[in-house]
Amino acid sequence: MLRVLFALLAVGVLAPAVVAAEKDKPKQGRADDETGALHVTWYPSVAAAVDVAKANYVPVMVLIFREGNKDDLRRVENVEGWPTIIQASHEQMAATKLSDQNEEAKAIVQRLQLKRLPAVVWLDRDANPVIATAFTDSAATMTAVIQGWGQTLDTIAKFYSKHLIAGNKYLARGRLRSAYLEYSFLAPFQGKDPDLARRGQDRVREAWLKTLAKAKELPPESVERVVIVKGLRRDVQFLDFSKTLEEEINRAPQVAAERPRPAAP
Repeated sequence: MLRVLFALLAVGVLAPAVVAAEKDKPKQGRADDETGALHVTWYPSVAAAVDVAKANYVPVMVLIFREGNKDDLRRVENVEGWPTIIQASHEQMAATKLSDQNEEAKAIVQRLQLKRLPAVVWLDRDANPVIATAFTDSAATMTAVIQGWGQTLDTIAKFYSKHLIAGNKYLARGRLRSAYLEYSFLAPFQGKDPDLARRGQDRVREAWLKTLAKAKELPPESVERVVIVKGLRRDVQFLDFSKTLEEEINRAPQVAAERPRPAAP
């Protein structure tokens, strides 16, 4: 069964590769030997495969196996003999195979909390893990992902658009917490729309800090100041910005009503 991961991932640990200059654009090609036999084209790393994916608009297939495990190595050899995968590696995907001791593989396993290996993980052209599949003894699962990749990208684009548009609307209406939460759906990923979402989060943070700055200009005993600080704390509760805001609040003298209540024993 395909495991679609895109909307469930935590903050990413994989940095996208830099797009090669057009004149040095990575090309996919056959890996023919002198006898004319065809082989799977394996790229040496995730970064190299992502470069190719960026240039050729194809998915990245990362095959992760347990180092030294004879059964895993046998299954990798089987994959290398499947004609559909050989052909796909030349034209429809950028493939790399990594042992679980490889640092890039470790990062993927940790990010996705993969419990069983071997596994196949599919990345988009921005190095975002999108799908994880079980390592089967048939090419059908892999070919299904490749054939459905266009639809998968459409789903991701709709996911981006939905939350980005909602975040922008909430921000325009001054509903800062709601805007921040919408942007948070995109912020862990790489790409154009996630970049816009992170900028949106920055604008929300700036708005909160400006509101706090205005509150600090009021007399310490001012009821208005106390109300503003309480409102800000409520707005950022359980968000990743709450600690930063609390530190900013504590930079100024506080009256008793502004101090956070101690946690219950």
